[in-house]
Amino acid sequence: MVKHLKRLMILLILGVSATMTQVSAQVSSKDFEGLLLEIILQPSTGNPTGSRVFSDGRYEFLSDSQIMVASDGSSTRKAVPLKWREEYVFTASELTELKKAIGDANLPSLEAVYPATGQTSNASTMTWRFLVNGQVKQIVVEGYPINKVPALENLYKRFNQIHKAPKASSVWSVWTKAGVVKRTINADVSSLDFLRPVMQALFTPNPNSPNTGMLALEPQTIILEIAWLEEGQEIERTRLYADGRYVEALGAEEKLVTTLSLPQLLDLLDVLETIGWDQLPEPVTEPPAVK
Repeated sequence: MVKHLKRLMILLILGVSATMTQVSAQVSSKDFEGLLLEIILQPSTGNPTGSRVFSDGRYEFLSDSQIMVASDGSSTRKAVPLKWREEYVFTASELTELKKAIGDANLPSLEAVYPATGQTSNASTMTWRFLVNGQVKQIVVEGYPINKVPALENLYKRFNQIHKAPKASSVWSVWTKAGVVKRTINADVSSLDFLRPVMQALFTPNPNSPNTGMLALEPQTIILEIAWLEEGQEIERTRLYADGRYVEALGAEEKLVTTLSLPQLLDLLDVLETIGWDQLPEPVTEPPAVK
């Protein structure tokens, strides 16, 4: 499930930082032979993440860590060099659907760069690349996710829905005013529209959120915990604490991903509250009605 979780975060970059300069240096014309789509997200701090698909169906993910699952089902995180790694292969029908989605985006009508507007000092830069008639077409969206391009947002949504992960599930433990509510999601979360605002608030929080208020919780209180499973086997947990720490956990080991500000935490709590977790069926197998 980790690979599908990371696909959700969307992805791609120009050389904005020293780290990204190293990644860009790895890219040559050979890397783009048969490319259909590449997306990289470069946050204001830390390493980028990315996804790309080739015409033969190969799906690759850009990351600096791997999840290692032992024969006994235990999982450990292994730090690895930042590079592209193959994760799975799109089927012929999925490739056809992806090509149609790319065509529907009307790439010739899109600008090469969409500059950020307003104050977006902590926002990300998202870069899209396509191979069109043998030439690489690049589109850069600065100040993401505040600055968005509708055609690319629609393509991103369709991209995340095309590949169906077999037997993907997750267990959500959500803090509410009435107590912690736990629900099992027996579906790829990227296919459930009611979870999209939650994922966006967690993975691409608004760096300029105007949300104000207080959060009267102990710092160690877990606001949201997601256990990700593949084929019924837990391989990782996403955990968000009341002090803003967003971590990925394997057993007792936690890796800090980022720290959300108080306004960003309040944004996430507002989104979680709209869902009505205690009213959801157990398990959730299809999109419920959102309040």
